[in-house]
Amino acid sequence: TELATRRACPEGHALFCYVVAWSCAICDECDTMQRPGKVVFGCNACDSELCAACVVVTAASPEEARADAEVIERVSWKRQLRRGADTRFIATPSGDVLD
Repeated sequence: TELATRRACPEGHALFCYVVAWSCAICDECDTMQRPGKVVFGCNACDSELCAACVVVTAASPEEARADAEVIERVSWKRQLRRGADTRFIATPSGDVLD
């Protein structure tokens, strides 16, 4: 799930809020690696990314921070719904698989 945001990267491209899927993302602000499952704001054109924490901290105003937090919440919620629907099998620590 990917949602458009009001934010832009340093090059002026639109940032999209999404969940890191298969690889990882490095936040341009704090240089922290964002593993699969983490929510980031990213630019499709120049590969610029911000972690969820830095998105809120670097907001230009409290209103923008609230709007960004709402987008992060919506993307996180959609991920949880999709993940729950896709999960059928559960692996136990012993290696057994439950259906």
